[in-house]
Amino acid sequence: MALQDRIAADAGKFTDPTLFGSAATYTPSGGSATTINVLFSRPGELQPIAPDAQFEGYNPSALCKATDVASAKKGDTLVISGTTYYVIKALPASEGMRVLELSEDPQHG
Repeated sequence: MALQDRIAADAGKFTDPTLFGSAATYTPSGGSATTINVLFSRPGELQPIAPDAQFEGYNPSALCKATDVASAKKGDTLVISGTTYYVIKALPASEGMRVLELSEDPQHG
């Protein structure tokens, strides 16, 4: 297995609900809802985006496998623990991962 394939396979460990992650329902604008795993972070919490890198956001955010949210864009929704969040923007993270910046306010999504 190539290194890039191993990194992508390991990306799911960050979002695994039995380890660090949470189950979430992702719904792209005009699309069908799917259950994905995310690493959810609230404002002020450090979020890992690579083995040796973290960031602190001002909005809630979710670290996701890139394949789960490949076409994520502003206005998509993510429901985590019964709360609906609206995607403000989708950002690339480490290999095989994306960060969704979120808001509880639908006007931001």
